[in-house]
Amino acid sequence: MANEKIIPVNIEDEMKSSYIDYSMSVIFSRATAVVGVFKKFA
Repeated sequence: MANEKIIPVNIEDEMKSSYIDYSMSVIFSRATAVVGVFKKFA
């Protein structure tokens, strides 16, 4: 832990990247849940 380095990042770029990752995760999880519902009735 003593050798950890702090890497400066642009907060705007980090937020954009994190938001895109999060939103894609939510979209994917909701889409797979819908597919699962349709498989029950098939």
